[in-house]
Amino acid sequence: MPDKVMQSNLENNPVVDYRARLLEQLLKSTDDFCAACRSAKDPVKPIVGDEWSIQRIAQHVRDVNAQSYTLRVQRTLTEEVPVFPKFDAEQWAQQHTDADEPLEKILAEFQEGIYSMVDELKAQPGDAWSRLGRHEIQGYRTLQLWVERCLEHIREHRETITTRTGK
Repeated sequence: MPDKVMQSNLENNPVVDYRARLLEQLLKSTDDFCAACRSAKDPVKPIVGDEWSIQRIAQHVRDVNAQSYTLRVQRTLTEEVPVFPKFDAEQWAQQHTDADEPLEKILAEFQEGIYSMVDELKAQPGDAWSRLGRHEIQGYRTLQLWVERCLEHIREHRETITTRTGK
């Protein structure tokens, strides 16, 4: 009987519910971001300043996710209090951005990365979400916070696309 009570408590736990919704929102925001990018008539035409096109925004979101958030989630899951350097997205872009990279390739890699991270997180026990890592500037952060920041980053750039293109 105690096992059933314990399972019932876990299933009705607001924190567990929040984390499940967080992962659902992460997937939905990823799909919405990709749909907004795909709806652009001219994905290489600048919409922000002189150089930020839909393609460039998509590259940025994919790269920050892959080089920052996903790595932080993975390392936080597998290492004891890993230390994370500041990720310099501008420097990364200067060294790795391909102006001719197809938008669909960028979006496919981004979606694959998010979906893989969500699958990995779904398989984790609840206490994994409280594991700590230390950012060299921001200090100690939980795995949950990195997931929340990932979601915020996607939403921020989705909003930029929506505001600038009306889509």
